[in-house]
Amino acid sequence: MNVEIEGFEELNKVLNELAKKYPEAVLKGCAKTAFKVERKAKELCPVDTGNLRSSIRTTVDKKDGLVMVSAGGSSEGTAEVGYAVYVNYGTRKMEPRPFFTNALEEVRGIADDIKQAIDEETR
Repeated sequence: MNVEIEGFEELNKVLNELAKKYPEAVLKGCAKTAFKVERKAKELCPVDTGNLRSSIRTTVDKKDGLVMVSAGGSSEGTAEVGYAVYVNYGTRKMEPRPFFTNALEEVRGIADDIKQAIDEETR
């Protein structure tokens, strides 16, 4: 399965250029947006046992300058959740319940969050 995001290459290029000049601000802005996506995905996530919702998390790696929002897998103290992708995209036998995709689409403030963080850093 392939997922394509329109405009991702352009966004990535701009973020990389900004990150060279304002690394802490870009990381802060990306993290702020990532936590918004996490909150929205948890809000939209279908719940049976609660394991899928508990698996949604944001990781901020300051050392490498990376921010990631994920659903599924496992982490310390949580159950293994290998079905997040099937819930989000559906299968031949199950309709999609796009909690993660819809969260990404609804949260579009990354540019504003980065701009605000850069403005705060340069004051």
